[in-house]
Amino acid sequence: MKTAVKKTDDWANFILRRIENGVETDTMLGGFYSYIEKEKSPEMFGEKTKEWDTNDLKDCYAVITFFEESFLPLYAGSSYYIMTDTGGTVANRTGK
Repeated sequence: MKTAVKKTDDWANFILRRIENGVETDTMLGGFYSYIEKEKSPEMFGEKTKEWDTNDLKDCYAVITFFEESFLPLYAGSSYYIMTDTGGTVANRTGK
């Protein structure tokens, strides 16, 4: 069963900003996202990445899931920030 969500004026659209080698890439995540860290949630991380190639998993420390079936891997060596569509930073998701 799906839940209908009505957009209101206080609704935030989340954006993932990746900074790598001085290049910024923004990806729209929508109103909801999940952050799944390999060390903190190994079972869930393994489930999301079970079909990935070994090369895809190299230096991957977390996965962001968004919309219904979309996901993005987060890799060591890049900086990641969850932002709102108005430019506010919600979370720093850069690997430590």
